[in-house]
Order: sequence, then structure tokens, then C-alpha cells
Amino acid sequence: GRPLPPLLFWQKAPPARLLDSEQQVVSVANQVLYELGAPPVEGLLDILSGGPDVFATLPELDHYPHRGGGDFVGPIYALGRGEAVRWPARGALRVFAYLKPDYGALEALLTVLRQLDASVLVHIPGVSRRLVEKFSGDNLAISRQPLDIEEVRQSCDLAVLHAGLSTVAALLLAGKPVLLFPQQLEQTMCARSGDALGAAVAIPEAAAGQFPRLVKRALADGSLRAKAEEFAARHRGYDQATAIR
Repeated sequence: GRPLPPLLFWQKAPPARLLDSEQQVVSVANQVLYELGAPPVEGLLDILSGGPDVFATLPELDHYPHRGGGDFVGPIYALGRGEAVRWPARGALRVFAYLKPDYGALEALLTVLRQLDASVLVHIPGVSRRLVEKFSGDNLAISRQPLDIEEVRQSCDLAVLHAGLSTVAALLLAGKPVLLFPQQLEQTMCARSGDALGAAVAIPEAAAGQFPRLVKRALADGSLRAKAEEFAARHRGYDQATAIR
């Protein structure tokens, strides 16, 4: 639309503020276009026009759930790559976590995961040796190297992620529920879509003090797995090779 809708679409934004923001961006853009000898644009909508729109996601995981149509070819993710999965011996429930070392509440989240009655496998690229030594145990293993997501999603019971679209989609398409801890705005948007789907629980970093209660409550919620399995069943024929083609 014109002006473009706010990224925080779930919050009410004053129309005048949206229009003013867009006018400022358009003004700068048109100065550059003038210097390049290119025609000006009337609004940011013009930048997005001129060709077909193809969305590499599924409608339920669209960052803009009120988009109203589009060519959804499905998500693209890497399968069959990474190291073999070796689950810790202790714990019947298998929890996979893919976290980033710069996540502000990383230690608080690892503390909760270590205290679960579960076998927990965590991939943290570039994690410090100190954290590996501090949190590794008979029920929690930390890998710096990427793990085989295909093997992970088939063998885990639940995943803990930052809400990057491709990994979230890969797990949900395998019928596995996810706990989402977004780090930035795009992940927050994806987390809200997963939460609305009923197959995910979105937990903000600001709630670090509530992680033990929120994670345990989510693990006890059987509806998460049911909704994830429903999602997987709806898209059982999905093949990312088709999306790539």
C-alpha cells in the first residue's frame, strides 16, 4: 500500500507518522535517482512493482500474514549436510537447539535446557570453550559444527530456535513443535506467525527471568505437537526441489 505498512504490523501506528517516514525515504531516494539520471518514484510501493512476486515460504509462515495472496513456492533449507547426530544418553525427550553465541540470554536459556529431564543437543556456531565446559553434561552436548538437519528433525521431539524462517519451516514440516527465542525484528515476525499457528511458542529475550516457567509450560503443552503434526500433514507433499526449480 501507500504508505507501506509498518514492520510491527501488530502494533497500531499513526497514519501521519507512516506517511512522514515514507516521504523522508522517498525524498532521499529521489535525490539519488536524479543524480543517476533515473526517473523519480512517487512512493516505496513503486520500488516493489514491475515483476511477479514469488515467496519462498508457506502462507502460514508468511512474515506478513495479511498479505492477501501471492505465489508461495515454499521454503528452501539445507538438508543432508552437517555432522552426524549423537544424542546424549540421559533423557527420554529429545530437544534440539540451534542458538547464536551473541544471544543476550544465552546462558539463561542453556541453564534451563540443562535442567530439563531431556537429552539436549545444542548447535552454537563459534561458541566459547568456557560455555561448552560450563554447560556440557550427561544430558546436554554442545556442537560448534552444523548438524545434519534432516537427521535432527526426524529424531528430535522439539526444537529451540531463534526463529529463522528456513530452520523453523524444516522442523514444522517434520511435525515437530518449536520454542522460538527471536533476536531481531524479522525473527520476531516469523515467531508471531508460528505462535499464531499453534505449533510454536514465542518467548522474548526480555522474559529471560521467566525462561524456566515458560519453557516447562510449553513442554507440557501437548497441543503444540498436535498442531505441528497438522501443519506437516497439510504440506506432506512439499518438496523443496520443486521450490528451487
